[in-house]
Amino acid sequence: MGWKRIALGAAVGFAFGGPLGSIFGAAVAHEFDKRASARRRSSRRPFRSASFASPMAQAYAALGASSSDSVETLKRKYRTLAKKLHPDLLRAQGVSGEALKKATDKMVRINAAWKIVREGRGIK
Repeated sequence: MGWKRIALGAAVGFAFGGPLGSIFGAAVAHEFDKRASARRRSSRRPFRSASFASPMAQAYAALGASSSDSVETLKRKYRTLAKKLHPDLLRAQGVSGEALKKATDKMVRINAAWKIVREGRGIK
């Protein structure tokens, strides 16, 4: 696709400025093509991303914990997040509706993560 842009730039440059304009148009088109291809490359997702992680790894990440943490540490982290984001507590503090909705969504994800970790570790 790059040579087409450069040829088009050269043709447009020639139409406006003759042979010198042709060179300028080709150079501008080449620079545009380099930047466009760099943007395309940078927007690609890496091969290993969070979406490829196992559900258990995603659950640990949602709780801010690691798989090597003890059961007590996991419980403490879950309870800390639950106290911080519980919708009833936030509603009592007078938080805005949008912030309350975000906290509720996050609390749903945290509860789902806690359920996955509990079932995986056999925690009651």
